[in-house]
Amino acid sequence: MIPTLAGFIAWLYPAMGVTTAQLPTNSPFIGYAYNVAITLVNPYLQQVPTPAPNQGLIYMLAVYNLGASNLLNWCPDTPPSTFFADARKGYGINSFVAGVVTASSDEGTSNSLTTPEWASNLTIANLQQLKDPFGRQYLAFAADYGSLWGIS
Repeated sequence: MIPTLAGFIAWLYPAMGVTTAQLPTNSPFIGYAYNVAITLVNPYLQQVPTPAPNQGLIYMLAVYNLGASNLLNWCPDTPPSTFFADARKGYGINSFVAGVVTASSDEGTSNSLTTPEWASNLTIANLQQLKDPFGRQYLAFAADYGSLWGIS
């Protein structure tokens, strides 16, 4: 299965729960999000064995999920819709986090930010992708196949 812009458009509306009134199909941000995703997702994911006729399914879903994450991060709303602003607020996408919380306590409400071993190779972009479900799904596909696929 080869990812396409048309396939991404067909996938994103039901997957994200966004409507064409909130995100018109001719929005340039759809193309931006898709093109950045297809550029960043390692094309060797196409070689991950999947049952016929689904060759390339993992790669396609990785591209589409990263594209959806890109939209959540970048896409402006089409007034009067506040779909993307509400999603960014709900997921905390615009919140700065300096690391991953590894410990917390309720005595003095302290917490500890550190980089656990599994997150030591994450880029700033990967840390941002962890904030939304589509970014996390993309990272899950990439991580399932080890460092050869772009993340370990």
